[in-house]
Amino acid sequence: MTSVKQAGDCYDWADDDHSTHNQTPTRPVCGSDAAWAHPMRRLTSCCLMWALWTCLCTGPQAMAQINGKIGYVNWEELLQSAPQIQSVKNQLTAEFESRKDQITEDEDRLSQFEEQLIRDSDLMSDTVRVETERRIRELRRKVQRDKEDLRVELDYRLDTKRQQVEDEIYNVVRLFAQENSYDLIIPGPALYASDSINLTEQLLERLQLSFEAQQESAQ
Repeated sequence: MTSVKQAGDCYDWADDDHSTHNQTPTRPVCGSDAAWAHPMRRLTSCCLMWALWTCLCTGPQAMAQINGKIGYVNWEELLQSAPQIQSVKNQLTAEFESRKDQITEDEDRLSQFEEQLIRDSDLMSDTVRVETERRIRELRRKVQRDKEDLRVELDYRLDTKRQQVEDEIYNVVRLFAQENSYDLIIPGPALYASDSINLTEQLLERLQLSFEAQQESAQ
């Protein structure tokens, strides 16, 4: 029997494979960047990342030509640990809990019917056996349909909420870069980033402060 957990797997954003929003963004965060959604700024940012990677691969002489303050952030860790993400996750879990519970109840009923058919098939009249088989078929289709409906709706709601929260997180990172005079903040995971340029913990603290301020203003 397939567990109802399949319908709620996407509650765990760290294991969310059907959405692309939590993948490491290809954009660097620049102190002067205003609207990542603009195609030209996307192209400019990607070119800047390519230029930096080229310099990294061509040795110290090329790196010496890069002037400016550079930082690094583990974007996956930021998305997994940000309190804004956890808050949305909890909200959606609570919102869909009743539908998830209903599917669990239907699965239990389905198991009871199937066990009854196996156990008492020889003792049932043809009419009762046919009726039991009909109930099993209908209930099995209902469970499958309800799971798919829940999965599709969750996908949509998670994608929408995730985009909103990622935009908020990106704005916090951008503001941090501007306030601290960073010319470039590179998203990861990276093969290696020294502690001196790793800003992940500082940005998580900033996100926590931003989240607490939002909670206070909402009260």
